[in-house]
Amino acid sequence: MILRETSGIKFYEFPGLNRYPSVFHGFFTRHGGFSKPPYHTLNVAFKVGDNPADVAKNVKKIRKMLQGRLIWVNQDHGCKIIIIDKHYLETCNQNIPPEADAIITSEPGVALMIKVADCQAIFLFDRVKNVIANIHCGWRGNVNEIIKKTVDTMKKTFKSDPRDVIATISPSLGPCCGEFKGYRELLPAHFHGYRVGVNHFDFWKISREQLIKAGISEKNIEIAGMCTVCGNNHFFSYRKEKITGRCAAVIMLKEKE
Repeated sequence: MILRETSGIKFYEFPGLNRYPSVFHGFFTRHGGFSKPPYHTLNVAFKVGDNPADVAKNVKKIRKMLQGRLIWVNQDHGCKIIIIDKHYLETCNQNIPPEADAIITSEPGVALMIKVADCQAIFLFDRVKNVIANIHCGWRGNVNEIIKKTVDTMKKTFKSDPRDVIATISPSLGPCCGEFKGYRELLPAHFHGYRVGVNHFDFWKISREQLIKAGISEKNIEIAGMCTVCGNNHFFSYRKEKITGRCAAVIMLKEKE
């Protein structure tokens, strides 16, 4: 991945998605913000025990860097998907964001933000219809097939062809640290083939296979391959720290000049 720094904020970009100048995307590190330990420093989650004033300053700093409207949701490991259209933008109250785990838009200048600390943020970009999506996908999201449901929503609402979609899987829980001791009760039997150790699972591979089954070409899928537990000096990790912040994962269609 490509590490960038703008306005004192560091974020990673995917080389493949970087080929499309109409899209901004970034997976932000935990550095460059205002939060105090254990949320140091660029925590963007209001509901993890951090000082709300510090979180607000962190969000404002990212919004200023993007020069766009920043939209997020209350993530609950469910399967609700929200379309960010003109009506939503006119009526929503961002102080009370709705519950959802995937957001989709075709509106330029609207930055979709997902907050993660070991879960995957999955960016989707339909390069033909000019539509983007951002998915919060933890293991529950994989079990509930939120990836397929999001792609299906893009097909239904925007007439997207999955073969035109670029997909990326963010830094997240890697197979090295993806231990599920109770996996026989937690995970469906068809997931057991992704076991890479006694109790460890490769959820990067699971998400890649789910993207392929949704119709996205394997050549259009890019995986960061960075474990947030191993790299918690750069990223927040719930598994490593328990009480911690959340990293911002943002994708936005740029305004036409």
